[in-house]
Amino acid sequence: MANKELKKWRSHYLYIHVCIHFILILLVTWNLGLWRVALVISFLHLLIDAIKLQYQRPSTQRAWFFRSNRAFSRFYFAYGLSM
Repeated sequence: MANKELKKWRSHYLYIHVCIHFILILLVTWNLGLWRVALVISFLHLLIDAIKLQYQRPSTQRAWFFRSNRAFSRFYFAYGLSM
């Protein structure tokens, strides 16, 4: 986590984190035909995490954690309704 907070967009751990989410989405859906959907979700996950890393400070870390999780939840809920 310290590496991601220090290097932000340049942290390879951020991209590893997103790749893990991509793989987990494919495993949970158990449908390789949804790779494009998994890719879009993973890209949005990257954007949300990168924005959080860019703007959070030690004093606002908890607030940014909840904001990012709320954004993830809203996106997953909206995507679920569209299917």
